[in-house]
Formats: sequence, structure tokens, C-alpha cells
Amino acid sequence: MKIGLPKLRFSRKLAIVTLGITVLLGGTGVTALYFGGKDLIMESGESAIGGACTDIQTMVVKTPSNHLWLRKYIRMEKTSGHDRVRTALRIAGLLAQKHAVDLIHVSVLDAHGPDKRAQMRARAIGAEVLIALKPENLPEMKSPAMASYYEGPVSDEGRYYGDRVVLDIGEIGAMMTAMRTVAEKPDCVNPNAAAQEEAARKAAEHKKKDHKPPANAAKNDGHDPQPDAADSSHAGQETEDAEAKSAPSMLDSLLAMIGLGGDTAESPKTVEVADEPVADAPPAGH
Repeated sequence: MKIGLPKLRFSRKLAIVTLGITVLLGGTGVTALYFGGKDLIMESGESAIGGACTDIQTMVVKTPSNHLWLRKYIRMEKTSGHDRVRTALRIAGLLAQKHAVDLIHVSVLDAHGPDKRAQMRARAIGAEVLIALKPENLPEMKSPAMASYYEGPVSDEGRYYGDRVVLDIGEIGAMMTAMRTVAEKPDCVNPNAAAQEEAARKAAEHKKKDHKPPANAAKNDGHDPQPDAADSSHAGQETEDAEAKSAPSMLDSLLAMIGLGGDTAESPKTVEVADEPVADAPPAGH
């Protein structure tokens, strides 16, 4: 004999409320934040500017078309993909304040990731951000700002699993705008800062000690030397170049507006020869 079970009917209102509670609470204890229709998940304890990081390496390379590409590698403890991206965006903004380059590229590795530069690639990079401070010089880039991360867990060897998630420009803009709510944006910790400062101090002292005026320096007879026409033309060209260099790009102005960049960019301080071929286009996948 079959026993008929009563049919359960849920009202539409109850279904919507139940779905809302499920989305809000979920099973992982996270809260979804919505910006412009995009859900940017920020887990408990995370900040709008990302988390703490440690420097690995910073270098500036020159592409075959004479464009400057600044690459920075940093480490983070285990955290979410969005937090890695937010951290990379923060560091990219700080770099934009100090370096007059065409492209800034920040890669985030795990705290237990590889130490050798040749191994810092593929799934050893948990997130990366590319920002073109001069987009007109980089027509190969599809967007002036790009960001991506691996959404899966990370192994004990610092290898990230899961699918690669590429953020659109709207999501990147929402993250950058949210950073305006945080006044202080710290840089990554440099574990070699003390040694580098000591080396710089010794180099400065050595340079000062060795600097001597030339023995046959011409004496001033009261008449100032008149610059020739070539010198005047060269000085004028230098002035024009300096003015052009100081003009902020569209994206640099955007970074300054949200508190991540500045209009007073300095020349790159760290220039190293790249240990791999450099192309004009961004890395594969961008």
C-alpha cells in the first residue's frame, strides 16, 4: 500500500528570504560586497588595501622599443585571491609615485614559494597586477589596468591551484576606489633594508672622499662665460623634455585622485639587467 505524502508549497516570499539568508551566510562565513553589480568577496579580517607583504625583488627592464617595464615580486601569507590582488594594486600605486616608467607589473608569491627568479612564474604566482602609466606607449595591452589570481588553495611548496580568474576593469576600479577609505597605505617589508642602507652610506662616503677639484681649474677673472648657441639649444631641449616627463598620464592622474599615485614621479632608482628575454607585449594571458 502506497502512502501519499503531502505536497509542500513554499510561498515566493519565503523562497526569496531563504535564498537571501543562504547567500549572505553561506557555509564559509564570508560576506559578499557588491560594487557596480560585481561581487567582490572580502573575507573577515581583510582590508580594502590588502594585507602585509615582503619584498623579494624589484627591477626595471627596457623593452626593444625603449619602454621601461618595472617588475616587482612580493610574498604574502595564505590569503584570498582578492586580497592578493588588492595588495598588488596598493604596491603598484606606491611604485607609481616614485618611478617614471611605462608599465608597472606586480607579482604575488606565497611565503613558501620559490626563491630562484627562474621559478617565479606560472602557478608560483598567486596574483598579478599590470598598470600602464603611459597606455599610449603600450598598444598591445587590452586595458590600462589588468589583474588576475588563482582561486584555489596553495600547496606547502607555494604552488597555487584552481582556475585563473581575470578581473575586468570595473572590478579593478571598484577595488581602487575602496582604497580611498584607508589613509595609510604601507609598503612591503624589505628584509634587506638595513644592509642596503649601510651599503648606500658607505658608497656615499667613498664618493665624497674621492671627489677633489681639478688641479688646473680655470680661475674666474670676473667675466662670466657666455654659452654658445649649441649649449642654449641643448638646454632648451632638456627643459622641454623635463616638462613632457612631468606631465601626468591619464592613469597616473587617476591614481593620484584616489590616493594611490602622485604627479611627482622620480626616475627609476633600481635598474637591473633582466635575466630573461624582454618583449614589448605584456606576459602571456594578458
